[in-house]
Amino acid sequence: MSTSILNQQIASKQRIAYRNNYLSSFMKWCEEQEQFRLLWVGIGLAVQGCVITPLMIFLITSLGGEVPMIPFGLVTLSMAMVLIVNLTALPTKITIPVFFLSIAADIVIAAAVLL
Repeated sequence: MSTSILNQQIASKQRIAYRNNYLSSFMKWCEEQEQFRLLWVGIGLAVQGCVITPLMIFLITSLGGEVPMIPFGLVTLSMAMVLIVNLTALPTKITIPVFFLSIAADIVIAAAVLL
């Protein structure tokens, strides 16, 4: 009886590990990037601050005469996420996912503004 319970617990743990394989491998890769932390700080601030945010603000302001404050605020919040995480010198296992999350948020905002 105890053997069958033990086998069921092992099988359920294997399924959970299989489902989270992409997330766990991404987080492992982020931890391995710790030696390139300053490079990721530069990439995050340069791409988000000098490329994506100005393009998004241009997109928002060019679509109408009046600036919609909700998308403008969300774009600013997306930039602030990257800036705050990098200025607090958090490890790359936090800064890289936040950077990709802010890019995804900007893509969603752009799609919402265009539609």
